[in-house]
Amino acid sequence: MVEREETGRSVGGKNRENSETIILFVKRVREKLASHYELFNRIKSFFVKFDEILRLSVNIILNG
Repeated sequence: MVEREETGRSVGGKNRENSETIILFVKRVREKLASHYELFNRIKSFFVKFDEILRLSVNIILNG
């Protein structure tokens, strides 16, 4: 048996509102994670380049 509120709307309508809210929340979290992932990749590539420069510098110093 389906419960109904005084408006005649089924209680399941509330679940729909909640699921829409959850969907919006998940979209926002995905967007934030994507931007953090992009930032992480930029930082990672910086350190990879820094490591290459450091290795070249050490080789130049050691090998003259």
